[in-house]
Amino acid sequence: MNTESRPMDLAAEVHDLLMVGAARWQVEAELKRRASSDARPIPSASEIDAAYAEAVDRWISDVDQTEEELHAYYIAMCKWDRARSNQINDIPTAARIAEKIHSAQEKYAAKREAATKRPQRESRIAKLRARKPTLKAVN
Repeated sequence: MNTESRPMDLAAEVHDLLMVGAARWQVEAELKRRASSDARPIPSASEIDAAYAEAVDRWISDVDQTEEELHAYYIAMCKWDRARSNQINDIPTAARIAEKIHSAQEKYAAKREAATKRPQRESRIAKLRARKPTLKAVN
C-alpha cells in the first residue's frame, strides 16, 4: 500500500465523519472499525491526529464553503467540545455547549426558512407588477 496516499484518504474519511457531526472520539473509533473491517492496518493515534488536523486545515482554507457547510462544521466542532467536556466530567460546560448547539440549529433553521420564502415573495411581486395596467392618454 502506498503510504503517501494513505493520509489523504484518512483525512478525507475524517472530513466526512466531521461533516455528519461525529465527535473526535467517534472519529477515532470509526476509523479503527473501518480499518479492521477492510483488513488494513489500524491507524495510530498520531496518524489520526495528523489526518484530523489536515482535514480541518483543508476545510478551513476552502473559501468556497456554502453556508450549510459552515453550519455543519460549527455544529461538529461544538459537538466535539461537548464530548470533551463530558469526558473530563465538566457537566456545566457541556450543558452550556448543548444550549449553544440548540440555539445555533434554531437560528439556522429560521434563517433557511426565511431564505426559501424570499424568492417566492419576490416572484409574486414580479407577477403583480407584470399585471399592472398601463395608462393610456385620452384624446
